Amino acid sequence: MQLSEYIQIACAIVGLAGITLARVRFTRRQQADPGVTAYSDGERKIYYASWAVIAAALVLVFIPF
Repeated sequence: MQLSEYIQIACAIVGLAGITLARVRFTRRQQADPGVTAYSDGERKIYYASWAVIAAALVLVFIPF
């Protein structure tokens, strides 16, 4: 495997972990207070950053090194 493939896998793992973390934090808050209906600012930042990391992994598919 090439270095870029290892980086892609690592980015995908980090991205999925971030999405999962944001969802778990939201679910815990929602269980404590059923009136919660939206992600907090911190959760939203983690969620968007995670998708950005996944997008970077997809871009690396086209840049072999």
